[in-house]
Amino acid sequence: PTVPPAHSFPYGLRGFPHTVCGTDPIEEAVHRMVASQFVQSPITVLLGEEDTDPNKPRRAIWRDTAEANMQGFHRLARGRSFFEAGQVVANQLSEPFGWDLHTVPGVGHNGAAMAVVAMGMFYDPEYPNEVNTRVLKRIPTANLVMA
Repeated sequence: PTVPPAHSFPYGLRGFPHTVCGTDPIEEAVHRMVASQFVQSPITVLLGEEDTDPNKPRRAIWRDTAEANMQGFHRLARGRSFFEAGQVVANQLSEPFGWDLHTVPGVGHNGAAMAVVAMGMFYDPEYPNEVNTRVLKRIPTANLVMA
């Protein structure tokens, strides 16, 4: 997997319930149930296709370590790695995978633009569960700029 269980959070999934192996069968069953529910949950992973600059919004908050870079060198790559790691866990548990991955063309590290697109996906009856960047044209550009 791209987010290996051998590493602890925030670099991997060590400690995530499905990777915890103990001797207590009740604890094992609870851990498996939590992991199972997590990968089956209807989660939408929404990524900006232009979110490829690790210097945005501030270099000081970007994790630039070997472990972090195993997930990818920018947010778009790391988001895809997270999604793929969820698929791996679902496969390991033989559970259906409930997540969706969507990318937003033309959007980088911009929370306001991503929120507008997400709201459109969830609440616009014309485009249910679709990435519709046309909604961004309805918002004045000044309101979409990152501070």
